[in-house]
Amino acid sequence: MILLDIYDVNLKYIRDLHNVDSNVASQSPQIGKSSRVYLGIIVVIDNKKYCIPFSSGTKEKYQHKNKNLDIIKIPNMERKNQNGSYTTLAVLNVNNMIPVDDLVVSKVNLKLLPSDNVLTRQRKTLLQKELKWCRENSEFIVHRVKKVYSLVVDTPEKSRNLTRRCCDFKKLETVLEKWLRRNGSSSDSESANVSVDCSNGSSESDDDVLDLTDDGDFINSSIKR
Repeated sequence: MILLDIYDVNLKYIRDLHNVDSNVASQSPQIGKSSRVYLGIIVVIDNKKYCIPFSSGTKEKYQHKNKNLDIIKIPNMERKNQNGSYTTLAVLNVNNMIPVDDLVVSKVNLKLLPSDNVLTRQRKTLLQKELKWCRENSEFIVHRVKKVYSLVVDTPEKSRNLTRRCCDFKKLETVLEKWLRRNGSSSDSESANVSVDCSNGSSESDDDVLDLTDDGDFINSSIKR
């Protein structure tokens, strides 16, 4: 199962995850990354929701063939390289996926509005293209994600390089369980389904501030192009 939308993840929750696993992208204000945006799609694995973050496809390493199970490249169907292959629009970092609950995620509003400026429209359009590919290839994504999860959790000794690149999924699941006990369940959370406006960079919750107009370091840096 895949939730066919793009979600933002609570930064305080991200920091809790990073405190126990450095493979989770840091959100520490001490290193100047407090405004990083954690955007991704959600896949359900054994009744557990996992958010798979996007990353920019402009990096040179993503423009070449990639055999790593933990990286899913999203092709730019409108542009080809000199070899005739589609360039990479963005990537899904399966290795950096994190367990989530409705309590810690907010759906991103990608609807184009008359009030959107040029940059906002460009960002929304790019995210729409990424999401369209994910929807069209949802079965492939789910199969790949489940395979990576199984290899890392069930047979880490046989997949040492993969396990080293990936988050410690079971450890992070424990962090989520503690978070939910401390903050309540998603069923009684008023902010569980808050929609985040991609145009103004903020949600309706004081705890979830999404800034897509900042010039800082973005996890989904592809939206800055």
